[in-house]
Amino acid sequence: MESLSRPGGNMTGVSWSWEKGKWLELACRLVPGKKRFVGLVDKSTWDEEGRHLPIKFDSTEELGVDVKGIDVSRLPGGVREALDSLRPGSFDALLTIGFYSEAVHAPPSAYVAFQRRTRIPCVMQSESAVEQGIVMYRGPDSREQHRFAADQAARILKGAHAGELPVMRSTRFRVVINRRAATEIGLKIPPDLLLLADRVID
Repeated sequence: MESLSRPGGNMTGVSWSWEKGKWLELACRLVPGKKRFVGLVDKSTWDEEGRHLPIKFDSTEELGVDVKGIDVSRLPGGVREALDSLRPGSFDALLTIGFYSEAVHAPPSAYVAFQRRTRIPCVMQSESAVEQGIVMYRGPDSREQHRFAADQAARILKGAHAGELPVMRSTRFRVVINRRAATEIGLKIPPDLLLLADRVID
């Protein structure tokens, strides 16, 4: 792909952007005063230099937190092996980052079970996972993404060349919080974070 504004060849599409700084900031606000995070990532879906990873690992950056990255693509058991290896008390929240490979995918129920067993909140890149019991989602508005995709398809059907259509990027982001799931693990959602939420599940 030559660029997002003019991808070239016979491709275009919709970019699933995460606003990485804001995403991690909200995770920090979910557990105020906590400093230790684990991020599960499938690095096989990102470039070798990690330029497109939503967050940097093993660094404090401006937020003053430590994020330990676990590359689940290197584990024979994938996500489930990673979850089984994590112990309560060693970190304060779990982040899942960029799971697009079937080899390392796990259903939300695996994370819900982990969350209940460890009482450690999970922040996932799936709004439907929050509906199933994960504590928080922060990411693109899927309805906007679907509309972008439909618009692109319609323009191509009308004769536009795909490579000349810009890749559409998210302009709206949603925060969804499952307060019931948080209560189950003894976590009180800060009021200021609830005010930011587009949807709260009770």
